[in-house]
Amino acid sequence: VRKEVDEVIGVKPEISYDDLGKLGYLSQVLKETLRMYPTAPGTARQIDEDMVIDGIHIPAGIGCMFSSYATGRMEKFFKDPLKFDPDRFHPDAPKPYYTYFPFALGPRSCLGQNFAQMEAKVVMAKLIQRFEFTLVPGQTFDIQDTGTLRPKSGVVCTIKQRK
Repeated sequence: VRKEVDEVIGVKPEISYDDLGKLGYLSQVLKETLRMYPTAPGTARQIDEDMVIDGIHIPAGIGCMFSSYATGRMEKFFKDPLKFDPDRFHPDAPKPYYTYFPFALGPRSCLGQNFAQMEAKVVMAKLIQRFEFTLVPGQTFDIQDTGTLRPKSGVVCTIKQRK
């Protein structure tokens, strides 16, 4: 990611919209991060009409929970799901339809998802451009669910300004 940021942005003080489109690997890293650690654990919907899925009758009025956190960790959908692999989201890789939904899906998906992803890319690119981060050893990656998912004990890093 650092190499891509250095090539696309270099030492420029500002990131242009065109620059964001050239940060393909950074986009893959962001998507893989959201697959493993989605902001929200899932989304809920109410079934409007009776339906049958795989022979199972689901009556109207039932609430359903779709867990993006659980789905992102299922071997059925992602090979070696606990491995961080941004290449899952390479443009030539198979698309994980209906198994990757950090911003929900369909007409009720997050209206701000494109803005949120652009904003995240800008922040990540600027941080990578200016600093080197090293995780402090001995941390756990336990998750706390308070409506949004976050590291239970935070993330402790040493930060060094790049030259």
